[in-house]
Amino acid sequence: MPPPDTHQSARDMKYRLALSALVVLICAIAFTGMTDAPAHDYVDGSLNRAMATAAVARSIDAGISFIQGTEVSATPLGMGVTVAAGEALDPVNDLVERFSTIMLASVASLAIQQLLATMAAHPAITWGLAAFGLALVALMLARAGETATRIALRAFLFMALIRFGMALAAGANAVVYEVFLDEPYQASHAELARAGEELEPLAEELAVEQRPADGEEPGWLEGMSDYWRSARLSASPAAWIEDLQNTSGQIIESTIQLIALFLLQTVALPIAVLWLLARAAGGILRLY
Repeated sequence: MPPPDTHQSARDMKYRLALSALVVLICAIAFTGMTDAPAHDYVDGSLNRAMATAAVARSIDAGISFIQGTEVSATPLGMGVTVAAGEALDPVNDLVERFSTIMLASVASLAIQQLLATMAAHPAITWGLAAFGLALVALMLARAGETATRIALRAFLFMALIRFGMALAAGANAVVYEVFLDEPYQASHAELARAGEELEPLAEELAVEQRPADGEEPGWLEGMSDYWRSARLSASPAAWIEDLQNTSGQIIESTIQLIALFLLQTVALPIAVLWLLARAAGGILRLY
């Protein structure tokens, strides 16, 4: 039966060999770049979605600003429509303005993630990871002092976090998005786009009421078109106001949903994944 110290030494060498193999595997994955393409694809897709949503928000904001800034010349119809439109759109206007700011921040966050993912895949980072990995393996197999090995392990884990952090965060976000967020996003984006389309004819009907105040007489064809567009507003302003209120409700509901989705996708999830990776690296250091 081997002495206890010999048995302990054999187990320690197996542990060092296994850890060395893991370090070599991590370095090999870094050189293949197999984690980089999925990360870029996810960030690019998220950036495109954010920009498309931001464009819809800007269009809705422009329509709301136009309706709120329009003074209808006909009275008392004009005064009632103008007041009712302002009351219906005041909360929507504030929410859409904040939503536009959040979407700008989301686009900036995704652009930063895209830049960081590109920087992490730079050959200098990969070779730096390999250099620290080689030093760590050499120290472990040579049974060097605990202090030197621990320093090398810290350096290797730091480089690994830089090299794979954004890729792992993007991968985790991609899984969460595909499983939980894709369907709510598609539904909310479609609903917001539909509400924006419904807002356009309402704004056109209100614009026709304002046109005589400009002092320009429209042509025959344009006059006929204006007549039909303004007929419903002139005949039943209550129906126009009800449509505006319904559209406003759709915008509010979809906007709140999209705010939650983009804050979760572009802020909360990346920070959570990077925090977990940092905690895992700290746990490895405590074990060694």
